[in-house]
Amino acid sequence: MRTLYYPNVEPSFKWLRTFALFYESVGSIVPEDWTSSLSADIQEFGARFPNAYQPVAPRKQGSYLYRLSSARLEKALNAIEAHPPKDIRMEVVDGHLSMPGYVFMHRDKLPPEVSAVLLQRNLLIEGFSELVNGMFIVESRASNLILAHMADEIGRNEGWSTTTDQDVEFYFTGLNRLRRATSPDVAQDLLTSAILTSAVPENIVGLTWNRYKILRGPAPWGETNS
Repeated sequence: MRTLYYPNVEPSFKWLRTFALFYESVGSIVPEDWTSSLSADIQEFGARFPNAYQPVAPRKQGSYLYRLSSARLEKALNAIEAHPPKDIRMEVVDGHLSMPGYVFMHRDKLPPEVSAVLLQRNLLIEGFSELVNGMFIVESRASNLILAHMADEIGRNEGWSTTTDQDVEFYFTGLNRLRRATSPDVAQDLLTSAILTSAVPENIVGLTWNRYKILRGPAPWGETNS
């Protein structure tokens, strides 16, 4: 079984260690030029368990792996557009540039047609490219919905189930799944995700690598743990 995490570029180390106990592989959506920028913990985990974590690029050979095609997503964007952030301002927090109510999104995550839709709905801000390394500035709720939709599309096309460590803003992804046939394997993935999200062992991060390897046990899918 494989599961694709969203919405952040990488899951927390605790989340990854927990879910990797039950899945052959855990992936997250990472632009190709960001792979080397993953946290040291995630990179070490990937080095010790090569198949247990996989960065999944949102594009392959120049083509995006998802399209903005969900009527439910369109309705959600309409609702967000009706209640935009009250003001637009830049702040520096702990040495990092931020904009309350907005997030910075890598351009690989937004095909031109998607950025055009967001711009038309005033959910994407232009004019600050030089300040944010060329990334898009997207209303945070819209960004979360796009990332949930992206994960669902990539998961369906590439054979991954999807999981998240956040709830409210991703409800529509689960609703979409309820409307299509679900195989026993997919149903098992969804149930596992729901259980693990509710009961994560508190000491999972504190385990030494050797103890974690023993806990993860022999890999039934043929992986050799280093």
